[in-house]
Formats: sequence, C-alpha cells, structure tokens
Amino acid sequence: RRPPRSTLFPYTTLFRSDIKIYIDRTKNLFPNYDSYPTYIKMALVSSVYRGEMKVGHETVSLINSGEWRKAAVEYINRQDYREAEAKRLAGIVNRMNANRDLFLRYAVELGQ
Repeated sequence: RRPPRSTLFPYTTLFRSDIKIYIDRTKNLFPNYDSYPTYIKMALVSSVYRGEMKVGHETVSLINSGEWRKAAVEYINRQDYREAEAKRLAGIVNRMNANRDLFLRYAVELGQ
C-alpha cells in the first residue's frame, strides 16, 4: 500500500533539490557529460551520488579519456565492492554491476 501523497511531498522535494546538486557535480567531473546517452548520464549521476566517482579516481580519468571498457573494469575494482560481494549485499553489488554493464554497453556502441 502506497503512503498518501502528502506524506511523500517533503521527500520528493528534497530529492529534486538533491538530484540537481549531484547532476552539477557529475557535470564538473565529466566535461563531456552533455554528449552522453541518457542511460550513461543516469549511471554517472548514480555513481557520483553514491560516492564512487571523485576527482583523482582512475575510473573518472578513464571515462574522461573515452576508455569506457577499461572504466567498466576499474569501476568495480574497489574494496567496498569486494566487501559487498563477500557480505552478499545484493543492493550494492547489483547497482554497481548494472552501472558497469551500462559502461560496457557504451563501449560496444563506440566500437571499443
């Protein structure tokens, strides 16, 4: 059963303001953001929101160099990912695998 709309209002308002902040952060990390397909934009914003992409991270450098296949591999080459796998934290693992798969899809589309 879904909660009343009036109960959800504060959360949707907060989400809308937060998402704008994270889109701006993503655009700052990835200068070519506006040229990416929507599914890549969504994956990037998701990963920035979760703290997986930051200045100085190898994945960010690879994406900015257009090396999407390498970026996909590097994206899950993280201690927190391995720990989530070991602890069977499906939410984290599934989300990161989904983002990785989108990066790989884009690599294929680009002929990489």
